[in-house]
Amino acid sequence: MKNYRIAKSTLDDTGESKFYYNPCDPIVCELNSAQSAAICRKKLNVGSTNCGDQNSLIK
Repeated sequence: MKNYRIAKSTLDDTGESKFYYNPCDPIVCELNSAQSAAICRKKLNVGSTNCGDQNSLIK
């Protein structure tokens, strides 16, 4: 299993803290505060529209 460094954190529209790796990479990480671990999963609906814009959320 590949390790991903957490690039930045941001709040999504539900108010929960989400940890994103790279807008071009279809991986989203969530910090599980109960386990003190980042849980990463693939997002299947990520396009390339946010590539190059590091400030964009993965929608």
